[in-house]
Amino acid sequence: MKVRIMGTPAECQAAVTALAASPRLSVVEVSNPYPNRGDSRQVRVYVEAHPAKRGGRDDHQG
Repeated sequence: MKVRIMGTPAECQAAVTALAASPRLSVVEVSNPYPNRGDSRQVRVYVEAHPAKRGGRDDHQG
């Protein structure tokens, strides 16, 4: 799955760290921050992640 995170650079870094620490997700790729349009101080970060595998299969059950 692909996730877009928007916020300040510090907020985005904290969100990426939280996603990567989740035992239920496997983060595959994290983009560099892209500035939002206009005078915004916010950025966008794109994360690709997959459900973590348990016992050799994807864990798609909630």
